[in-house]
Amino acid sequence: MIDDTPTIVKILRHLRAGETGSRADIIKAVAEGQQYVDRALGKLLSHGIITRQRGRYAYSATPEADGFSERLFALYHRLVRAPQKESLVRGLLSQPNLRYLFRLRALLEIMEKEGFATEEVTSFLEDESRSGYISTVRVAFVSQTPLPPPLYIPAHYMAYFRNVEAHDEGLQERQHSSGQGLEAEAYLIGTYPPEMAKEATDYLDRERPEITEALRMQALNEWYGFRHWG
Repeated sequence: MIDDTPTIVKILRHLRAGETGSRADIIKAVAEGQQYVDRALGKLLSHGIITRQRGRYAYSATPEADGFSERLFALYHRLVRAPQKESLVRGLLSQPNLRYLFRLRALLEIMEKEGFATEEVTSFLEDESRSGYISTVRVAFVSQTPLPPPLYIPAHYMAYFRNVEAHDEGLQERQHSSGQGLEAEAYLIGTYPPEMAKEATDYLDRERPEITEALRMQALNEWYGFRHWG
């Protein structure tokens, strides 16, 4: 994960957590260059958000400092993190060419690695669903030997799916008696307008090409294994 959090936000989070330290300690803790740390420390000192005594910096726990911190964090989330979340999710679910279903659990795992909580991403997916941008399909896999559910499923495979009622309690029993396993997974399929899809996929290709490449290789390996299984 590439951490593009502004230096001032990193320092403020670090010191608000109860940490204190010298400039060198803070540079090491936030993994930023000296000039960026010095500039951020100067701003925080000038606003009375932090204190410096004997070369050590600490958070100034006052109502004014708390209010400043919360406003800064909210601004960062609104201007940076929320757009990042939207672009990542939409980029992963947008299909400029071949349409496909994307495994929900895999999407949540990717977003968690990017620093987004599952609850936050789930809420956003619900908003996207209400807007008509994505749909959820629950897919049941039947096999003699347990296989991991694939990351992608080409959308045209849905023509071979058989609808199963959610309340079909006898299905599991029938599969078990026949010696076949039954695993169900939730998948997402995006139906974004072309302009929105292009903007999101361009962002993903430009800012996080390693995610796209890793997913491409994972999908190729999975489907290669399926074709040669058994």
